[in-house]
Amino acid sequence: MIKVNPIVVTTRRVFDPDGNSLGYLNIYEFNDLRIQIARERAEGYYAMFEDNIIMIRPDGSCSSWPNGFFDLYETQLRELIDYKFMNTSEKWQELYPNPKVIDPDGWDREHYEWSWYKQSITYKEYQRRLSLSTCMNYKE
Repeated sequence: MIKVNPIVVTTRRVFDPDGNSLGYLNIYEFNDLRIQIARERAEGYYAMFEDNIIMIRPDGSCSSWPNGFFDLYETQLRELIDYKFMNTSEKWQELYPNPKVIDPDGWDREHYEWSWYKQSITYKEYQRRLSLSTCMNYKE
């Protein structure tokens, strides 16, 4: 079922070099601030994430980027890309003939026809299944 999921825009508290709060910034405001810092080669700005201080370097990069720190957009894009590039295992094997699956231990043996010919999977999942299977490389 398709539905609209409410998404709260994440904000993080950001500080100037003197420790004065610049407020709670969303990702767009945060990136704008990073661009200004890079343009001016400013030092000492930082953001708080949980109990961690994340320094904004003079080039606009951050000293760290922990999971959960302004990463919803990237996480969503990664998932969209995964779905865009899904194929059946038969199609993945056709696109990447080496290695050739000889004994498909990584696939559902009970429902092999479905898991090989009909189930759409990402290339990452195809590689995982390959790693569990007996395969052979053929010279072209």
